[in-house]
Amino acid sequence: KINKSDIVIIADYGHGLISNETAKMITKKSKFLAANAQINSSNMKYHTLDKYKNIDCLIVNESELRHEMRDKENVLKKLMIKLAKRNNIKILIITQGSVGATLYDLKKNKFNNCPAFASNVVDIVGAGDAMLAIISLCIKNKIDNDVALFLGSLAASQSVESIGNSHYVNKYNLLK
Repeated sequence: KINKSDIVIIADYGHGLISNETAKMITKKSKFLAANAQINSSNMKYHTLDKYKNIDCLIVNESELRHEMRDKENVLKKLMIKLAKRNNIKILIITQGSVGATLYDLKKNKFNNCPAFASNVVDIVGAGDAMLAIISLCIKNKIDNDVALFLGSLAASQSVESIGNSHYVNKYNLLK
């Protein structure tokens, strides 16, 4: 059903559910593919972002990008350009916790930045997924990158202000 879907969204936590072959098949058949690929303590020795090449949108946090690039010193934007070009990622978004998020558009060779909006951080788990859900729909529908990043950042801020998935992102709170 992948090739019949307008958008495919993947949250890859690196536990082996999505193999390299499966990722290639999904990438090849998707009309528009957005992914959040996480590196964590249980997968950091073998999980790589390289299984997501030629995709429309990828969200990772800064430490995941630096781990992938094996670089803790270079300027973030330089690493973003390098990964986006290497893997042909059209839109690369790097979340940076309390600093906010940075979006890089490979085609336009342009960066967009957005601050973090959360005023009471309770639990950061799920913030990238909340951002992914909103921002991927915006990008797919060709909404301006500044607006897409802004809405995705608002969704992430809602997510971190509650424990786990006890509250979901909703339109009322986004508008508020």
